[in-house]
Amino acid sequence: TPRGTSAFWNIKLNPVPRTDGKFNPFTIREIREAMNWLIDREFIADEIYGGLGFPHIVLFHPKEPDYGRLAGYIAGVEAQYGYDPSKADSVITQAMQAAGATKVGGKWQHGGEPVTITFIIRTSPTPRTRYGEYIAGLMEGLGFTVVRDFKTGGQASPIVYSGDPRAGQWQMYTEGWGSTAMTLWSQYRGYQMFQWPAYSTIWNYHSVDATTDQAISDWFLQNFATPEERAELIKTAIAGTVKDSSRVWLVAEESMFAARSDIGLVYGLAAGFNELYTVRTARKAGVGGELRISQFEGFVGGWNPIGITWLFDRNIEYSYRDPGGVWPHPHTGKMVPFRASDWTIETNGTTGSVPIASDAIVWNMTSRQWEQVGAGKTTLSKVTFTFEMGKWHHGMPITMQDILAGIAATYRLEHPDGDAYNTSHEGQWAFPHSIWKGFRVLGNMSWPLIDRLNVSNEIEVYVDFWHWDEGEIAAAADVWVANPWETWEVMIKT
Repeated sequence: TPRGTSAFWNIKLNPVPRTDGKFNPFTIREIREAMNWLIDREFIADEIYGGLGFPHIVLFHPKEPDYGRLAGYIAGVEAQYGYDPSKADSVITQAMQAAGATKVGGKWQHGGEPVTITFIIRTSPTPRTRYGEYIAGLMEGLGFTVVRDFKTGGQASPIVYSGDPRAGQWQMYTEGWGSTAMTLWSQYRGYQMFQWPAYSTIWNYHSVDATTDQAISDWFLQNFATPEERAELIKTAIAGTVKDSSRVWLVAEESMFAARSDIGLVYGLAAGFNELYTVRTARKAGVGGELRISQFEGFVGGWNPIGITWLFDRNIEYSYRDPGGVWPHPHTGKMVPFRASDWTIETNGTTGSVPIASDAIVWNMTSRQWEQVGAGKTTLSKVTFTFEMGKWHHGMPITMQDILAGIAATYRLEHPDGDAYNTSHEGQWAFPHSIWKGFRVLGNMSWPLIDRLNVSNEIEVYVDFWHWDEGEIAAAADVWVANPWETWEVMIKT
């Protein structure tokens, strides 16, 4: 039976003060941190996940490459935050008393009212509901009044991720994450979980401490020159985020996947059947037939090319839409060709430079049009891609016009001066926008650009970025677009 460590589970805590004047205990950092000692992760892994899980305490779980690189350091952090309910009770009691709360008949009160926690507990999958019930019981055992609010994913998402966290609609949530690829060199984990407003509106009102925040930013923007510098940033992020504990990690799940014995397919070691290649490689003997696929749910979020963020929606999308020119290998995480049949990289490391062609172009947000870079500019790396162009589903050829339209659309959607600016996309393209320095469509260079756009399959991408793994440079420079230009325009104008 194929397996993959494709899911990890946590509780999300709301650290934002309520505007209705009622007391939210999770505004107190020490109480959030104490949740790590309160919860028995071994119990969840063994009894709720039937042994198909293992404790997960920090940003990475034990089956991820970055965990292995930092295993010695992480072991020390895990020892510091192991199961210790007596310590949790003591820390929480001291913090509650310092906040002016008192216990009356074994129940916490603040301002003469019970300290009530609204706990949104997802109704599927079943283990998620069970660990929610388990943690709710622990909180009640400490003297909190817990309202169990059972919801489906579609019901919970608008409240937890898009709603105003100050409104008091929730203080705890059973959260889960799914992997769709093996990540060899993690970049987004800290940013996604503890900074990015698109993944939680709480980050509009709350932040981790300044040192941790800076480390996460530098890690995300790849502001390091060596593996050792990167490791130090991640160590700082690990220590600071577990101390903040707006998200408290619980277990990583060794997911089981089922397929008929006559179906051959590729599955990911990290993603299982959530891997991009799984549906695309599924085969039976002979030609024809029907492939039936089941999953927990679908169509939870916005069904449009840039609004799909839910795992099960992504699985559907990946069956028909190519997300990149390069993509991680399902077993190693090493970047390999996908829609880019080939690429070459020119770089001289962090201390050298590469000249940018004067006729390379960049998007000007003020004039909202492409303009030439001009002479005398340099950057760290140049990546030359050869793409497999093909046709879109409606039969139109894929051209460099689609590529450039997709690049421009990212600026138009994310930049405050863009004609389609939307706060829900804030930070979505922050990294590529910080490193893109120019684009040059190749082909017969005696032709004007407008003529090359319809026939060329080669483009130079200039990036202010370097990495010791050249596959990561290619991934950072990847400008393959998954949508035709007219789809971008329809989304932008509606």
